[in-house]
Amino acid sequence: MIFTTDEIKPKSIRKFGLNKGNITKIEWVNDPTEALKVEFLVEGDTTPIFYTVFPINKLFDKNSNELGVDTPEYTAAYKKAESDLAGLLVHVFKPFVSIEKIKETIGTKDVGFNEFVKILISILPKNYTTISIDIFLQYQWNLKDGKEVTFLEVPKSIKHGAFVTTHQVGEWNKIDGEALRYVDATNNVHPFTRSDWFMKSNFAKQQKSAFSETSDSPIVPTTNVIW
Repeated sequence: MIFTTDEIKPKSIRKFGLNKGNITKIEWVNDPTEALKVEFLVEGDTTPIFYTVFPINKLFDKNSNELGVDTPEYTAAYKKAESDLAGLLVHVFKPFVSIEKIKETIGTKDVGFNEFVKILISILPKNYTTISIDIFLQYQWNLKDGKEVTFLEVPKSIKHGAFVTTHQVGEWNKIDGEALRYVDATNNVHPFTRSDWFMKSNFAKQQKSAFSETSDSPIVPTTNVIW
């Protein structure tokens, strides 16, 4: 028998789906590689969720084979990945900067990842860290090596729906059904929705290994978005 304390660890206040919070930091870094780093903080929590977006790196076909740079398939895949990446970046900034302002600032310029990010950061309001937002959290798809449960994370893309928006004032309740919807007292629908496929997938349920002894939702680890 070894020493342990009688301290009761509190349950994480982060939950699957809708959470209120804010972003405490948005910055572009270049150490050791260029990336956008974002820190999400769920209301009442003290530990931020670290979220990193990298520029496009390697691209793969549907069979997970790496695409050669000098191929038509790579060119087509790159255009789509670039469009998806731009959409993701705009999505993260949209709670603080209007689409019109982003369009006005970037215009028709074809810029690289680092300049695109720097432009978005340059038009952030100075008080963005105090602006309340809604954050959607989902579970990791698979158990990670050495982990006994899957953790809640900020989604890596907007493929399945929005994951950040300006805070929607009111009391939002999940409505019955296979798909995920939140409505308020006057039946307004929250921007966060998910399909019935999503709600039956690993994203919507915590997986546990045979050795896991906890039933509490765990703390969210770092989320990296790699392109």
